[in-house]
Amino acid sequence: MKKVLLPVFPLLLLIFTSCSNIKYTVEAPDKPQTKPAGSTKGLSERNGKCYKNCLVPDRYTSAWVRLPIYTGTEPDAPLRIETIMEEPPRNKWVKQHDGSITLEQIPPKMKAVRTLADTFFYRYFKYEKFESVILVEKGGFMRETQVICSDARTPNLLLQISMALKSYGYMEAPKTQWDAKFSQAIQQFQKDNSLPVGDLNLDTLQFLGI
Repeated sequence: MKKVLLPVFPLLLLIFTSCSNIKYTVEAPDKPQTKPAGSTKGLSERNGKCYKNCLVPDRYTSAWVRLPIYTGTEPDAPLRIETIMEEPPRNKWVKQHDGSITLEQIPPKMKAVRTLADTFFYRYFKYEKFESVILVEKGGFMRETQVICSDARTPNLLLQISMALKSYGYMEAPKTQWDAKFSQAIQQFQKDNSLPVGDLNLDTLQFLGI
């Protein structure tokens, strides 16, 4: 019996020594991926810039109009009233006595001008220029708009945006994380200020001074 065990003992010792030298590696679990601010669905990138469809507001432009102003004295001269828009409708932030800021809707500023309707038979008139605002594009449709790229939507950027929204009364407290209330606040701010509605577009950040 002893003769059988003796040759086996060195073999067992070799196996034990080999096993004791095995090194085990433990891989750390992947860090959870933080969800980027806003939805990345529909986000496209071209030449280092990112775009997404946003709801566009009405678009106005300044223009000069020439109108015939009657200079004669005939009581039967055909005159008509031309209405010129000097300023488009807009929203204005007004600071109240208690320090709060409220949003007021300002109607368009219009100007009535008496003009000569018949410049063929009546010679006593002159053309005058008037600066006006003209609606060049009716909003309410989706258009590709430049937005902040996903990798630039850092907690620091969200903090700046939320602080600005808080100063206007759209958020209760600054945040560094994107959530449903953040999204609702910025979209309401965009609607109230005639900005493209949807996502973190550059027009909104420029309006906020960021």
